[in-house]
Amino acid sequence: MPTRKIKKGKKKDKQWYNMLAPQMFGKTKVAETLADDPNKMIGRKVETSFQTFTDDFSKAHIKLHFKVSSVKGLDAQTVFTGHSMTSDYMRRIIRRKQSKVEGIYDVKTKDDVRLRVKPIVLTGRRIKGSQKRLIRACMNQVILEEARKNKFDKFVKGMLDGNLGREMYSACKKIFPVKRIELCKSMVMSTPVVAIEEEQPGETIEEQPPETIEEEQPPETIEEQPPETIEEEQPPETIEEEQPPETIEEEQPKKEKKSKKKK
Repeated sequence: MPTRKIKKGKKKDKQWYNMLAPQMFGKTKVAETLADDPNKMIGRKVETSFQTFTDDFSKAHIKLHFKVSSVKGLDAQTVFTGHSMTSDYMRRIIRRKQSKVEGIYDVKTKDDVRLRVKPIVLTGRRIKGSQKRLIRACMNQVILEEARKNKFDKFVKGMLDGNLGREMYSACKKIFPVKRIELCKSMVMSTPVVAIEEEQPGETIEEQPPETIEEEQPPETIEEQPPETIEEEQPPETIEEEQPPETIEEEQPKKEKKSKKKK
């Protein structure tokens, strides 16, 4: 069998890009990744431990999630999208003959950033369902108040450092002696639209529409076309008055000739 030669296209050279953390984490280098086009970098996700920013081994179980938002040169800027805790740490803190109270709360910070926070409360012994409802209501109140007071950066730092968990602990222990409170997961739901419109699309999208859309389209389509096409062309083409006299005048004299022959 004859072999066919396959033409291979030219491959672009890939480059290493540095993925940098947001400004609230000091813009430190999180990871490196390869890409042949900087536009392909946008949307890539990276996960790292909180220990890399604090040099504290006790924070190694907290995983931070970032996402690339823009690329400048060989540096890829990221944004914080949430955090979680390792599964082995969660298995280690949960014991038998304890009550686990979980909650899911959607909050809004002072600068209009929406987050979903999932705390967990562990008690020394089993408690009733009514006591669990009171603990959930207490956690919800504390998280909402802290989100209204602080901006997004300060709220995230308090959540990761444990300050928010300590305030929840002091409020919930009045209901029942709580053993431990952990903010096991968080997720950024949405960011304010104003901050996105000012940085990227403000230069290209906001300046064009008043020049092209509002001035050019309406005078050409609405005012000029209807008088030329609809009113003037139709009546001369269809002649309704000329045809009937031609047919009537020709038929009448033929009838008169037949009557004369009969006579």
